[in-house]
Amino acid sequence: MSIKRSRVASGNRGRDAGLGRYEELQRKPQDVRTYTWEAAVAPQADEAFVAYSPACKLEQDALVYHVKFGKGVVTGVQGTKIDVLFQDGAKMLAHNPAGAAPAKAVVPPSSVPPG
Repeated sequence: MSIKRSRVASGNRGRDAGLGRYEELQRKPQDVRTYTWEAAVAPQADEAFVAYSPACKLEQDALVYHVKFGKGVVTGVQGTKIDVLFQDGAKMLAHNPAGAAPAKAVVPPSSVPPG
């Protein structure tokens, strides 16, 4: 008489989709920092900002200037996408993780918030 045994589940349960075992072990924990535009961006000098370009590599906490959205801070990086907090809200933008460092931004005077 044989005993029917259920199949053992694979070890992939609970892992992020698309990550192998090595990548999962090498992954750094996500920063759980809470960002506000008023605290992270508004008090910064114009010289601290870099020009946004999808061809450049950007890291978390980088201060960026986007031609359409204005000043912002990178709040997260996921592969080729970055989350940026602008005054009008958060946006997901493209970036090149293998790209060069971005150039310094030329922030026009009209983008400076009043006060």
